[in-house]
Amino acid sequence: MMAEVGDHNSNTTTCAAVLNSMEETAFCCEQLPEGECIEAQKEEDGSLVELDCRNGFSEGRKEFVTPAVGMEFESYDDAYNYYICYAKEVGFRVRVKNSWFKRNSREKYGAVLCCSSQGFKRIKDVNHMRKETRTGCPAMIRMRLMDSQRWRILEVTLEHNHMLGSKIHKSVKKMGTGTKKKSLPSSNAEVHTVKLYRALVIDAGGNSSAISNAREDRTLSEFCNRLNLKRGDTQAIYNYLCRMQLTNPNFFYLMDFNDEGHLRNAFWADSRSRAACGYFGDVIYFDNTYLSSKYEIPLVAFVGINHHGQSVLLGCGLLAGETIESYVWLFRAWITSLSGCSPQTIITDKCKVLQSAIAEVFPQSLHRFGLPLIMKKVPEKLGGLRNYDMIRKELIKAIYETLKMNEFESAWAFMVQRFGVGDHEWLCSLYEDRNCWAPVYVKDTFFAGMSATRPGESFTPFFDRFVHKQTPLKEFLDKYELALHKKHKEEALADIESRSSTPLLKTRCSFELQLSRMYTRQMFLKFQFEVEEMYSCFGTTQLHVDGPVIIFLVKERVLCEGNRREIRDFEVLYSRTAGEVRCICSCFNFYGYLCRHALCVLNFNGVEEIPSRYILSRWKKDYKRLHIPDHNTGVPDDIDHSQWSNQLFRSALQVVEEGTVSVDHYNVALHAIEESLNKVHDVEYRQIIDDGSPNSDQLLEVADEQNILVNGCGQLFEIDGSEHENGRDETTVIDGYGGESQGKGYPPPVVGMEFDTYDDAYNYYNSYAKEIGFAIRVKSSWTRRNSKEKRGAVLCCNCEGFKTLKEANSHRKETRTGCLAMIRLRSVESNRWRVDEVKLEHNHSFDPERAQNSKSHKRTDGGSKRKLEPTLDVEVRTIKLYRMPVGDASGYGSPNSNEGGTSTNLNFSRHLKLRKGDTELVSNYFCKCQLINPNFFYVMDLNDDGQLRNIFWIDSRSRAAYSYFGDVVAFDSTCLSNNYEIPLVSFVGVNHHGQSILLGCGLLADETFETYNWFFRAWLTCMSGRPPQTVVTNQCNKAMQSAIAEVFPRAHHRICLSQVMQSILGCLVQFQEYEAIQMALSRVIYETKTIDDFERAWDELTQHFGIRNHEKLQSLYGEREHWAPAYTKDTFFAGISDQEKGESVVPFFKGHVHQQTSLKEFFEIYELVMEQKRKTEAIDDFKSRDSSPSLRTRYYYELQLSKLYTNAMFRKVQEEIVMMSSCFGITESQTNGSTATYMVKERQGEELVQDAGHVEVTYDKTGAEVRCSCCCFNFKGYLCRHALSILDYNGVEEIPCQYVLPRWRKDFKRLYVPHLSSDNVDITNPVQCFDHLYKRAMQVVEEGMISQAHYMVSWQAFKESLNKIRLVSDKIE
Repeated sequence: MMAEVGDHNSNTTTCAAVLNSMEETAFCCEQLPEGECIEAQKEEDGSLVELDCRNGFSEGRKEFVTPAVGMEFESYDDAYNYYICYAKEVGFRVRVKNSWFKRNSREKYGAVLCCSSQGFKRIKDVNHMRKETRTGCPAMIRMRLMDSQRWRILEVTLEHNHMLGSKIHKSVKKMGTGTKKKSLPSSNAEVHTVKLYRALVIDAGGNSSAISNAREDRTLSEFCNRLNLKRGDTQAIYNYLCRMQLTNPNFFYLMDFNDEGHLRNAFWADSRSRAACGYFGDVIYFDNTYLSSKYEIPLVAFVGINHHGQSVLLGCGLLAGETIESYVWLFRAWITSLSGCSPQTIITDKCKVLQSAIAEVFPQSLHRFGLPLIMKKVPEKLGGLRNYDMIRKELIKAIYETLKMNEFESAWAFMVQRFGVGDHEWLCSLYEDRNCWAPVYVKDTFFAGMSATRPGESFTPFFDRFVHKQTPLKEFLDKYELALHKKHKEEALADIESRSSTPLLKTRCSFELQLSRMYTRQMFLKFQFEVEEMYSCFGTTQLHVDGPVIIFLVKERVLCEGNRREIRDFEVLYSRTAGEVRCICSCFNFYGYLCRHALCVLNFNGVEEIPSRYILSRWKKDYKRLHIPDHNTGVPDDIDHSQWSNQLFRSALQVVEEGTVSVDHYNVALHAIEESLNKVHDVEYRQIIDDGSPNSDQLLEVADEQNILVNGCGQLFEIDGSEHENGRDETTVIDGYGGESQGKGYPPPVVGMEFDTYDDAYNYYNSYAKEIGFAIRVKSSWTRRNSKEKRGAVLCCNCEGFKTLKEANSHRKETRTGCLAMIRLRSVESNRWRVDEVKLEHNHSFDPERAQNSKSHKRTDGGSKRKLEPTLDVEVRTIKLYRMPVGDASGYGSPNSNEGGTSTNLNFSRHLKLRKGDTELVSNYFCKCQLINPNFFYVMDLNDDGQLRNIFWIDSRSRAAYSYFGDVVAFDSTCLSNNYEIPLVSFVGVNHHGQSILLGCGLLADETFETYNWFFRAWLTCMSGRPPQTVVTNQCNKAMQSAIAEVFPRAHHRICLSQVMQSILGCLVQFQEYEAIQMALSRVIYETKTIDDFERAWDELTQHFGIRNHEKLQSLYGEREHWAPAYTKDTFFAGISDQEKGESVVPFFKGHVHQQTSLKEFFEIYELVMEQKRKTEAIDDFKSRDSSPSLRTRYYYELQLSKLYTNAMFRKVQEEIVMMSSCFGITESQTNGSTATYMVKERQGEELVQDAGHVEVTYDKTGAEVRCSCCCFNFKGYLCRHALSILDYNGVEEIPCQYVLPRWRKDFKRLYVPHLSSDNVDITNPVQCFDHLYKRAMQVVEEGMISQAHYMVSWQAFKESLNKIRLVSDKIE
């Protein structure tokens, strides 16, 4: 029989729940797609379908594949007959447990087939004389009719709790044609009747693509090669990873892809989980319950035990299947996140695949099976045996009551012989692996309390009560953060309780008093119980003496069944000289503290204090503060940056943990970390001064002064020369020294921010206002016609407007000042709320005290209309900025998705075209970057099938650079458009030296609207939703234009003029008058100053040469507003412009990446280019700070800017100042009040420019504003010779401050570093204190990664900080 088993990849919902009913007539319900109703019905009378077969297994059993999730059949009868045949070979009977029919029709759409031993007798049948045949067997399969009109298996349980292959009493009755059930297929026709298909071959339309010639020996492992993701799961993963990377420094994740680019496995660990591994990673429990039990989400988790005995999460993963390859990849990813530190003990379920994977990845670790997991399977594995209760009793006795190996062997042999279960497969397998789970065999293994070697103990899953069998991935990722927050809060409260309270002593034993001062409260209570139980021990006698080693016998009254006590003997070894005590019960290894028997022996020998070796540091209340693993040495390997990161990370954790002890500790820690950051900032400058010369070989790379993106509150410096002409609200000048007061914990509102709901938007603006010191109110709102659904609103400052006329004579104090601060919101088509307009300027002073008492900031009760203001702990879940829109069935839902020839229907088959091994290369590179760069950010775009589509990444220094130089960015898609080997795209900016800087990279599958939309949103998400003022692109792509308009609605989109010229000339090269056209075109584009001049000249050009109807030329002309200088002169370019003849924008990787460059070569080039660029910037920083450029004129303008600007930018301005001498003949042509218009003539060499070349300059004396028709300031960021001449003509001695841009200053990055305030941190909340200190400490770690000198200063600063904080504890004590 040909069979294939495939992945379950259905777009429909699965069964909601399975009810474990004791009655045969129980049924369950299942959700249908919208618009359909459901109806459940019991199959006929529940009659059994029985098989007549011999005892034992059928010889032909191997012909039928074991049922697996994803199998598909042509009809219900085919599925039924298949399971009948399978049951016949295995040796059990089948019946229909439930079936479902659609309402108003008898069409069956679902069923559950189960073993005939399922369930138990009904209550009314209990006294019936008929023999009981049901055992509550769980074996079953659940199947459903899919959209493709085929039946698919959705759930499978193979385990039986009774004997198989025994005599079956009734045979299957052959049914005639009039019966409902078909006859069983004959052995000759089975292959034709039972048809299995892979679910993978279902296309979007539901058409089948059966592979009838598949090989019969195909195994399930072949189909465990990709994650089974449902629609929306990839989006949920994307949103979660973005959110965690933005709010959680040092967050680590990896994705594993197969050769076809499908997501196969995923692993992630947040910063606190990675930190917990350093403390509690000695013993871990690997929980694969959700994966092995076929839950909706294939979740696995690494769990440890903290110093309170609470479970802590050490990492999570999603696996495609239970294969060695998947487990090996996961274990390697986890150990990589820990810098290669293996655990001492690993506890797992009993699984051969896990054994092999652990032996390969953790060869030095002890692998043990969880005893509670084994005992949990006993009813399932042995429940069908005749003497089950007695067997279970003897098994428990052999496991829990034996103290020596020979006792265990004897008890096991007795059980096997007495009940005749020597050939039981599961028991035999269990006995063979007894060295991994039996307590008498694992006594020498340290379990740290995770052993559960006492009856009744069990493992509680970390996500208990958060995850059930049908929990979808999207819901789990939301619950994940709630679960972690709950655990962190429990640990923080337990820390406070242990430090601030003294436990009550119950005995006079000195051991109890000793550990009450050291251990956490929970661990002490466990030890205290052992001290109390010392009184149940008696008769301590010596058995054997061997020099200093004595073996004692301790008798104990042990509580047994029936509340009776029996006396048991325990041998305890004691060495006087070594101070060593070991009990045969091995409580210390199992639970981490000495047992009552060992304590009795110590007390018997007059020992008053427990030896230090038995006081484990991991249980101490101050463990996380004082016992960070040793750093080995302060001098790391010169090359191994991951070692630097690891050591600085551990030092930072010590400071953070110490700072959460109390409010005083927190304040000192925060101040110490700020001082540490300042010290690291000064490393480079001090070193260069000591060296005496700016030798580029010895020069250290310059670090960005501060990672300002931790809380997403960076500062954007923008300027637009057209501000006073057209009043664009997005063109504001922000001065770091005064003017506006910006939000410190919340980023200031910007146009384009998006929120899930109106309440999220309101809460965000309210929280921002609270920090600034003003209150808000709803000025106006709009609802949809014929409904109360809100579609728009304006939130404003409460000082907006003035009193009404009727209130003018009121005695109430006037509080309104006509303030203009506001934000305008509207509901967009994606059902999210977008900020369309923002005004930040207030015309009044802030009064935080009065604002705190305003209505908007008062917490309302649950009955009010407005939701409670979000706290810092949950702000990430409440305020979600720039989450990528969830795609619906037809695409991304964008109104522009049908422009530019792009289709509105997403083609989910498109994917990133990579060579074999490239996905692993990408994963390894990102893994390395995360280990050495705490704020490295990357996301991957997956289609609904989990196939890799697009990639975006950016390092922390580029993220910080955007905060300084993100006003104007260039998007380079040269490699993608020209079909390079690597489909590379990048965002590039210009720094204060006029050098290009990288602001993000990506690999894209194609040039569609959806792809560009995803990439731009990913980039904007990384930048905390702060869009640039100007976006310059190198091509005129309709899809790109639509995406930019969608994602950056208020940004100016401009196209490189050099690229447009090249495109125009390329399409005209076939004309005979090509050279004449080229010269005329250059004059039209570069020499026309006004729009009217350009339009007139363009018409003359096209008419003269007869090219007016040229298709390509018409298309480019239609986009002229994006590239023609006459149209773009009011746009600020910050030097990223080619608006003068001969200029061009040079790609960032030009000369480094060619057509055939492979991905591996590119990553090597990438590192070299970034290092070279940053070293060049560092050298120029030093030269600008330590040298004074020579002056060439006597103009004060030159002296003024020589003290402020970097050398490179000053030289450009200096050239304009020198060229002032070529300007003459200034005439005033027009005057309008304080504004005058001048005409300036300019010499070119010895000749005058023609009249048409006269430059017009407008000057406003009151506002000291000057505008030149050449628009040099907007294009290049500094005033031209013409404007300077007019200023000099009017007696202005200094360049007005608005024309001295901060972005060109030599001290720009040092003076304009945004401050991360702690004003919004509740210092009484230890979780918030930890998070804030941790984010600040990670900035010091990141700075310390720049060079070895930075590392040494950072490490020393952390040690000094720790000493300062500990002085607080000394003063308190």
